[in-house]
Amino acid sequence: MRRLFSLVLPLVVACTSGPTDQEPVRGASGSKSTSALTLALTFDSNGAHLAGVTRGAVGEDQPGTLKWIVGGASGTVPDPRSRTTEVLGDAGLGHATAHGGGAILLAIPASEAGGELVLSDDQGEVARLGLGDGPQVTRTAHAQSVGRHGECGGPVNVLVMPEGFTEAEMPAYRAAVARLVADFNIVPAFSDHPGRFNFWSSEIASRESGLERDTAWNVRYGVAPNPQRAIYWHTAPKEATWAAYAEARSETKADLLVVLVNARESLGSADAPQRIVVQSIGAGAYGLAHEIGHALLGLADEYADGTCLATAGRRPNATRTPAMPPWSAYLPERPIEGADSCVSGVWKPTDRCLMHRLGEDLCPVCAKRLVDVLALRERQSGVKCPPANCTGESCAAGLVCSENGGVASCCKRPFPIATICYSDEDCASGEVCARANAGQDGPTFGCTRPNAVACER
Repeated sequence: MRRLFSLVLPLVVACTSGPTDQEPVRGASGSKSTSALTLALTFDSNGAHLAGVTRGAVGEDQPGTLKWIVGGASGTVPDPRSRTTEVLGDAGLGHATAHGGGAILLAIPASEAGGELVLSDDQGEVARLGLGDGPQVTRTAHAQSVGRHGECGGPVNVLVMPEGFTEAEMPAYRAAVARLVADFNIVPAFSDHPGRFNFWSSEIASRESGLERDTAWNVRYGVAPNPQRAIYWHTAPKEATWAAYAEARSETKADLLVVLVNARESLGSADAPQRIVVQSIGAGAYGLAHEIGHALLGLADEYADGTCLATAGRRPNATRTPAMPPWSAYLPERPIEGADSCVSGVWKPTDRCLMHRLGEDLCPVCAKRLVDVLALRERQSGVKCPPANCTGESCAAGLVCSENGGVASCCKRPFPIATICYSDEDCASGEVCARANAGQDGPTFGCTRPNAVACER
């Protein structure tokens, strides 16, 4: 059993966004106003983890970063005082302004655990904290696999954790996770890459059921001027919740956290820089796929809600140069104006894409980006993955799209049929009923073992 240590300490940070719901904290020099930033420091066998939550002042409504230094280690994290999230749900996509509660989670080397942590922004130092050993918190539950695992190198690991599910409701949570994973595996484009997305679940029960209750993550409905469906936490999630997340993320090497909320309405919001999605069980898999497009693929939104930033138009699927877009070599159609939240001045490849509207397929440019990112992760891992699923039209001349076991298919050279079949039940144990030829003459399907004929791609 792994040991997890937790320490909660007050920390003074400088904010310049006006009044807060807290009394100013004394002792911060050179700041116009201050608020208290609470940091939870956790240690496990893989190092130390710092979870920080801020309430009150949230800074400007622009994305920002904090630089952290402790001993010889350093890095950057999204600034929790300055955040914009994306709103999910049946009513359409959009953006919500900064929330009053944010969080950061970063890992530091265990050798630096007793050092001093310094946080700074572009205005200078905003926080300084001496790190020490805190009381022990033991967690006995470990993350459970709920999706494909170990099939290839460089998989995307998605961690799901419950919100608003009591201990008695955990069977309902598990069923909801199973539905989410099953639905995600049939989202177009993503379904073409079996074995590339691993799903994990780590359970932490809430005292009460639903939203706006005594729950693990303190998730609440959105408040004006944000829409109600923009659910997120407005105050700190409970310390035990962050400790559980820290260990589960380390255990699963999670690329993305999904906080699955016990609500039937279609609700949700997402923080792409921190790779956190908060969505209800009614929101479905397309919202998750859309957020993976941001967090893992670096894609821009293809809708225009008017929240345009100076940095817009610098993504694989958004450009400020419509005469020569980055995708012109393989998509010659004229770009369409209105993308990356900008009504004008930024162009997108097409008018139909999952990055524009939930329920759509990925456009060709975004689908290619998915292929390229997964290929890069595979090369970096050094472990070759099975080929992407094929369709009859996607195979080169002389090849057929043939079943290769389970839901997988790939382009193969035709092979002779020893046993004609119409389903896997017609074949011997360990064999599958697969397309053997293009079907011009004689039988088309025959029994074969997966990979008996090598996949060509």
